[in-house]
Amino acid sequence: MIVIYHVNDYNRIMKLKRDIQAVVLLSAALIGQMSIGMLTLGLVFFMRDTFQLGPQAIGLFASSATLTYFLGCVFLKRAVSRLKPRHAVEIASSGMMITSILILFAPQPWVAFLSYMAYGLFMSLYWPPIMGWLTRGMEGGELSRRISWFNLSWSLGIGFAPYLAGVLTEYHAALAVLVSGALMGVIFLGIVIATAAVPEIKATVSSQAHTKTHGLQDSSTSLRYITWLGLFSAYVIFGVTMNVFPLYARAELLLRESTIGMLLLIRGLVTAGFFVLMGRSSLWQYNRKLMLFAQIFLAGACLAGLFSTTFLTLSLFFMLFGVAFAALYTNSIFHGAAGSVDRESRMAIHEAVLTAGVILGSSLGGSIYQYGSFAAVMGVSIAVSLLILFLQLLFLRYNRLSARANRI
Repeated sequence: MIVIYHVNDYNRIMKLKRDIQAVVLLSAALIGQMSIGMLTLGLVFFMRDTFQLGPQAIGLFASSATLTYFLGCVFLKRAVSRLKPRHAVEIASSGMMITSILILFAPQPWVAFLSYMAYGLFMSLYWPPIMGWLTRGMEGGELSRRISWFNLSWSLGIGFAPYLAGVLTEYHAALAVLVSGALMGVIFLGIVIATAAVPEIKATVSSQAHTKTHGLQDSSTSLRYITWLGLFSAYVIFGVTMNVFPLYARAELLLRESTIGMLLLIRGLVTAGFFVLMGRSSLWQYNRKLMLFAQIFLAGACLAGLFSTTFLTLSLFFMLFGVAFAALYTNSIFHGAAGSVDRESRMAIHEAVLTAGVILGSSLGGSIYQYGSFAAVMGVSIAVSLLILFLQLLFLRYNRLSARANRI
């Protein structure tokens, strides 16, 4: 009885320590995404008002950080997998804090561009380690639930961020950027304090060391390629909604910044709610038909956005997009992580794919809007969604033919 008591007591203590670690990482996801979201929208208005940049230049500016983030995820993933996760997050959060503040004091647009590019590079050290650290050693239902909590955390952060950024911008163009930098400072201090308080956080080894120590074997699913295609298309439209839509809504629909933020908040809340629902279900896991349906649903949401000009119809568009976005994102992060032994590197690929989508949506969307109309931007978004659906169908057919040939 004494032995059983001590074993149960030990298990409870270990579970409590794991839960504390999870709370720390989920908090970093929520606050971090809130900071990034506030900066993203705040800079659209800040660069417009401070340097009088046009939609195309703002689209290029917005994509500059996502470009360096993409390059960091691709070329630094091996280096990141050799870092202890807490060290990577500390470097990233402190670097993002400093570079966001530097933008405020930029005397010329090119200085702001360089600072924002450095911000994106630091960000490539932020998300992959958090995502890999949070899901390390988990599979199946446990992995799905943990991903659901992670998705809920960052989606709530990005959901409230645009509204807060809009409200702060109405007071002063620089205020949202300043608060964003301060939040990154909070994360840095939080990780330092948590490391001192929870020995397990300090003892967490790098992904590379973890894989070698446990002799893990990779058993990934090829469906991750389908879901990465879907993720790319979702983030093309996400880039449009975050970096092109605010300019259109303020200039042509005459909406206030806080109203624009409210529309983006609606999308964020719907996305967060659907993340929770997917975390409680396993029907969508490894389900090819639902993956394709999510892609069709995304095209339908963009079709609704094509005809949306009032607050009510725009709210409907953002709700539909929020559902499609949640489905495509969850499919990508789950099927990318499932069976993988180096979660940090796999999450770096996930982040690189979504970043490529943001770059295309922001830069191409900004150019189309400047020389055409927002309706043309949404028309191209529909075309991108359907093109990705076609590529997914081709990949599935190729897989079936390959499997059939191997059986012969």
